[in-house]
Amino acid sequence: MLTDQWFVKMDGLAARGLAAVASGDVKFYPEHWTTWYNQWLEKIQDWCISRQLWWGHQIRRGMTTGQYLRRPQRRRRQKTSRSESYRGTLKRDDDVLDTWFSSALVPFTSLGWPEERPI
Repeated sequence: MLTDQWFVKMDGLAARGLAAVASGDVKFYPEHWTTWYNQWLEKIQDWCISRQLWWGHQIRRGMTTGQYLRRPQRRRRQKTSRSESYRGTLKRDDDVLDTWFSSALVPFTSLGWPEERPI
């Protein structure tokens, strides 16, 4: 049985990574890893970030649009209580985020994202 999955489109990310190495902004030591890195990004495919597990960061989406609820929409609702603002608008997806993808959320959450703070 096939199910809907969540993907991250990698073309733009890979192009930025390749450009950073080509321009010299990023260097690898020892230098032979540059070839490996370039080959990896040139062949990269879109990344499936959803997993069918019972534990992990749950994916939430709007029930009417089927789209992930973005931060600006939450800010507009901040005057109401949390339970009132989300009642009937969000649904838990059956999937959770891939472990590698969810581990990338830790620096954002621990450093106060999305509020801008001086480093």
